[in-house]
Amino acid sequence: MIISTVGVWLFHFFEALLFQVNGVINQTNFQAHILDRLGPGDGTAKFPGLDRYLKDEFAADTKPVAIIMTPRDGYNPQPNVLLYQDQITQLSNKVQTIFGGTKSFSGQFTGGTLHGVPLIVDYTPKSDSFS
Repeated sequence: MIISTVGVWLFHFFEALLFQVNGVINQTNFQAHILDRLGPGDGTAKFPGLDRYLKDEFAADTKPVAIIMTPRDGYNPQPNVLLYQDQITQLSNKVQTIFGGTKSFSGQFTGGTLHGVPLIVDYTPKSDSFS
């Protein structure tokens, strides 16, 4: 989810449909169905990517922020123990890159128009527990 002073953009994906094969995470599918479509979209009006909103709704002066909601690991439902940690890291990095951030040798992002780093909000599936 991207929120600014003038707009909101939501993107929801189901891991079982988009990047899991027989319950196993498939990086090729994650890259193709999620990361590669996040900026440009999928070419249809139903899923416009973030790129089309960067100059207006999510320009630097609108103070855009990113929020990523993700499930906790069901076997260890503690705050900040994410079910898809690697994919969430990739998604966070991709969002920062779309907004013009660059990754330094130390792994930190600098620059870009995103107001701060993406906020990760984790929850325990089938409960009301959020962190």
